[in-house]
Amino acid sequence: MSAADRAHQIKGLDTPATALGATLYLPATRGDLAVVLLGGWPNLRSAVVWLEDGVRTDARLYGRACL
Repeated sequence: MSAADRAHQIKGLDTPATALGATLYLPATRGDLAVVLLGGWPNLRSAVVWLEDGVRTDARLYGRACL
C-alpha cells in the first residue's frame, strides 16, 4: 500500500489516492463541456479546462463564455 493510500485510509476515505487515474484536458470551447463536468462522465475524477494552449487565440473569448 502506498503512503498516499495509507493517508486516505487514516482519513476514512473510501477511494485510495492512487485511484484518481489520468487527468482529462478539455478545451473550453468543447460543446458538451458542462455535461462532462457536471457528471456526464460518471467515472471522470480529474479534469482541467484549457483556456489558452488548447484553444485557438481567436476562440478564447468564446471559451471563457462557455464556462
